Amino acid sequence: MKASTLALNLIFAFLVLIISSCGEAPIGMTPVVDIYGVWVEANQISDLTIFNKTSGLDSNKLGLIFYEGFELLERNNAGWCETSPISYQNYNGNWKLERDSIVNITVGYWGGIRNYSFRIISLNATEMKIKYQ
Repeated sequence: MKASTLALNLIFAFLVLIISSCGEAPIGMTPVVDIYGVWVEANQISDLTIFNKTSGLDSNKLGLIFYEGFELLERNNAGWCETSPISYQNYNGNWKLERDSIVNITVGYWGGIRNYSFRIISLNATEMKIKYQ
């Protein structure tokens, strides 16, 4: 009787271990929790955009705040004109991380609502590199 109880406990522990290991972040990417926070555009190199993690948005740069619950605040152009000086405004939206490192964003902007996606190329505690899709 004790041997069968021990065997059942071992099987249960093994199943819990297997189930808890599912849903890991994609290979080559740190867990999604690293995306939470404030990101300000730092540089663009060819089709790669680099964001730095900061304590707050810059009033004169593109920025994103990823909140838990998949809510988003995006600082972007306040109007259609992209010549200096550019005025920026905050827009509310939502985001979703797909399994293959794709982030889908739905956000307001000066002309209505827009949807766009980008692939996370690399992500760590201080820097995020992306390619827009």
